[in-house]
Amino acid sequence: MKRQLFPIAFGGALIAHAAPVTSLLPAKVVNSLNDCNLTWDSPSGDSFGLMPLGNGDVGANVWVENNGDLVFYLNKVHAFDAGHLLPKLGRVRLRLDPALDTTDFHQTLVLRDATIDVNPERCPSLWLTELDIAA
Repeated sequence: MKRQLFPIAFGGALIAHAAPVTSLLPAKVVNSLNDCNLTWDSPSGDSFGLMPLGNGDVGANVWVENNGDLVFYLNKVHAFDAGHLLPKLGRVRLRLDPALDTTDFHQTLVLRDATIDVNPERCPSLWLTELDIAA
């Protein structure tokens, strides 16, 4: 029987644990970047189900609530607070009329375009380009 070592952190020390390997699954072959897109088929309801979006400078944490509101937090990489943390700079709520359909729902993180498509037949994509914040 083959054994594989798994590092385990315990009390600040790194310990190697030998666990039996019963079978190795073959690696999934990805033919294109589109195969790695992340799609959700239900709204998140709150910020605990957010989808991250960023371009290395500006970030957004995006979710759709059960009532169809599109909500997101914005952040910037060098907008540190006094405790040297990166807080969210603001929260934006978009209430559309008519509201987003949450019964036939699709929210996709499109990696190639760095966009989030929410019900693409009804709502435009959300993307980040540049956010100029004066400290």
